[in-house]
Amino acid sequence: MAVIKYLILLLFLSSLAAAEMTDSAKESNSDPHKGVVFAVCVFTHGEDGSRTLVAHREATDLVDCLKKKRLTEREFKDPKTRKIYTYSSDAVFTMTCDKVDAEVEIQEDGSWKILKILGRHDAAYTKD
Repeated sequence: MAVIKYLILLLFLSSLAAAEMTDSAKESNSDPHKGVVFAVCVFTHGEDGSRTLVAHREATDLVDCLKKKRLTEREFKDPKTRKIYTYSSDAVFTMTCDKVDAEVEIQEDGSWKILKILGRHDAAYTKD
């Protein structure tokens, strides 16, 4: 069942890219589309135990997501990066790879980027 979901995601993203890439007019930015994508989500934790999404990185699939998660973890070890996302020097950050509902934008070269994370894609976690 997971393979079917993955294929649907690939078809969705390729159809978005095909729709945006025409010979007559290539735009650098497209209108945002809602979709299901993999993303590295970076959270900071409040004193009350709440989690706040402070950053995200788009990923093409789970393998790419795990690779970008490792790079993001290294990036957030740098105090300068940590200060960008929070004013507390001892803030706790956690990174997770997850399927998310997001607004995505197709770029001129066919790549895409996440504009806004709308939430966790709950359908990916239901038992079949």
